[in-house]
Amino acid sequence: GGDLVKVFLTKEFEREQLTAFYNRLIPELRKTDPDKYLFFEPTPAPVTFGVASDLSKIKDTRSTSKLVYAPHCYPYDTHEGNGYTESSKKQLVDWEREHKKEVIKHGEIPLLTGEFGLSPTQEGFTDYLTDFNAMSDRNLWHWTYWSNDLGGWSPFNGDGTETAIAQYLLRSYPKATAGKIVSFSFDVVSKKFEMKYMSNKEINLPTEIFIPKRYYPNGYNLAVNGATNYTQSYDEIKQVLKITVSENATVTIEITAK
Repeated sequence: GGDLVKVFLTKEFEREQLTAFYNRLIPELRKTDPDKYLFFEPTPAPVTFGVASDLSKIKDTRSTSKLVYAPHCYPYDTHEGNGYTESSKKQLVDWEREHKKEVIKHGEIPLLTGEFGLSPTQEGFTDYLTDFNAMSDRNLWHWTYWSNDLGGWSPFNGDGTETAIAQYLLRSYPKATAGKIVSFSFDVVSKKFEMKYMSNKEINLPTEIFIPKRYYPNGYNLAVNGATNYTQSYDEIKQVLKITVSENATVTIEITAK
């Protein structure tokens, strides 16, 4: 923002300059491309730490919005290398609360966390990744992890072997849903995946769930409830379960390791 007072204290930069910038830029981008998703984010700090954003409502010129809210998430202590502390846990709670409000303010748009991460050497890093994933799942939020380069905060070492972070990023999750997701979750310890959705028989494509073999070396148990007429198949190469429900129903899916 070029001015610490306007960014951190009065928040004038975000409320006035950044809001105005987005609301000038988006209509111009739509003249060139009316269909692609456009991602916008608040100022990094202090919003990154769980402080409320002061962006005013950002609008799309499309009749059906294709905007995505893309903030970063770094509790202060994890960002500075001090581990997942009690203050970090509180800031993550604050971050969830404030961003739920902001998603509504901007028109119930999707949220994708543009960055989150930490070093595997930090104390409490497994708790942080577990809590972050649980928060994202229960809000149906998306994320991208920092970073994909080797070593440091990466899920991979310099020789390409995995760090302890990798197992928390490679997860069972719904890739595509033939209907509307109600909820889903995956527990990396128990290897249990649960999903609930409202199927739409007018969609002629299957619901797709990524089921990585690393968690199910001996196969998996599948339970489908709520649907009386469905088919299922598993793509061994892509490690994707495909379920086709030919009725409108509230479907629950549970996957556990054998």
